[in-house]
Amino acid sequence: MEKINALQLKTVEVIERWIEVVPVLNVQKSILKMTGIDFGPMRLPQQNLSHDQEMQLGTALHGLGVNITSEYILPSENAENDFIVPHMLDYFAGLQ
Repeated sequence: MEKINALQLKTVEVIERWIEVVPVLNVQKSILKMTGIDFGPMRLPQQNLSHDQEMQLGTALHGLGVNITSEYILPSENAENDFIVPHMLDYFAGLQ
């Protein structure tokens, strides 16, 4: 039951971050694209996110631990370490 609650809380965090970055747009297709699954553009009357919005949302979701591809993550001052730690954590988590 704890794992179920943790996953639900993670989902709530993702939705809260989505609302902070782009409160009025439907972003499910954009999030899938950021994880490497591109279903194409939104159909009218829906609008696609701008590149800046994708970068902001991708960076925010990556900060929550969502598996966002590097092309949608804004570089930081510690860019060399941005991808080392999450991948190491995934590796060690797989050993348990």
